[in-house]
Amino acid sequence: MKLLLAEDEPIQLHGLAQYLTECGHSVTLANTATEAVQRLYSGEHYDAVILDVCLPEGTGKTVLSLLRSLPQYEKIPVIVTSGLRLDKLDFLAAQPHVTVLQKPFDLSAISSILSGGCS
Repeated sequence: MKLLLAEDEPIQLHGLAQYLTECGHSVTLANTATEAVQRLYSGEHYDAVILDVCLPEGTGKTVLSLLRSLPQYEKIPVIVTSGLRLDKLDFLAAQPHVTVLQKPFDLSAISSILSGGCS
């Protein structure tokens, strides 16, 4: 799968990218909300997005809203990651095709959501 990974913590960004690449995915990185939006508007197509809620230069909520406004991304899976308590993420309740993973999470959880696991 071709994935967009938006995460501002370098260790998490690169560790998760490495793991997903080893699982056979193609991963494009974004460190900020602005970069994530630029990637979405770049003409590239992504099969899924992994999105941190708290990003510099905007929020994951804003990125998700923009993502869903683009016809090609209305129904793709989005994995939202956050260290916030789940009650702070109530805006996600009405979002279709969204899975929430609370940090810290096991890397295999993302792989399982995306493709049934990493061999």
